[in-house]
Amino acid sequence: FTSLELNYIFKWEFKKRANLYFIYSVFKGISGIKFNDISLFLNHEPDDKTEIFYDQSFVVKLDFLLN
Repeated sequence: FTSLELNYIFKWEFKKRANLYFIYSVFKGISGIKFNDISLFLNHEPDDKTEIFYDQSFVVKLDFLLN
């Protein structure tokens, strides 16, 4: 099983006690093959011997202090 996960986090402090986050996450996993080269992993096409898992998510988070 070979996998790659990337998380992009953008933080914006719009008040002294409040933060807004935009989070984008990408996951790709391939079972059945072990890769030694990232370009082969990224360009791999599905076949009968492998299974590919792919996921994306986008999250908005707000945190603030109540003082």
